[in-house]
Amino acid sequence: MGEFKQPAHILAMVAGVATYVLAFAWATELPVYCTRVEPGDFGTALRLGANIRAAIAPLMFFGPDTVLGVGSLMVVEKTVRAFGVAQLSVQAGSFWLTYATTLTQGALVSVTMLVVVLLVWGVRALWKCHRGGNGFAAPG
Repeated sequence: MGEFKQPAHILAMVAGVATYVLAFAWATELPVYCTRVEPGDFGTALRLGANIRAAIAPLMFFGPDTVLGVGSLMVVEKTVRAFGVAQLSVQAGSFWLTYATTLTQGALVSVTMLVVVLLVWGVRALWKCHRGGNGFAAPG
């Protein structure tokens, strides 16, 4: 965090988060999502998984999300070097490097959300199979 204090870095982080939020909002408003995904079991799992991930976000910040942040720094830095821009480093980097790091961090966090969604989907499917019906049947 100490290396990302410049106004350009802060602006890049805000722009990266805004880009990610807008892209997610756009994707979830597409007709194919609204008509096929949202009403089904996977849509329910997405909703539950997103809420679970949001609820545990403060805990994730001090562990897995920190690791993902370091991972995103490494991915962007290695990508930049692979493309021959070795004189730039993520720590000393520009708006675009910080922006790319923020987007990469968002993608990695989304992978953790997808894992939660798949777990919810699987558990819910097993519950429905075991209990019959919609998975919310009363015991007895």
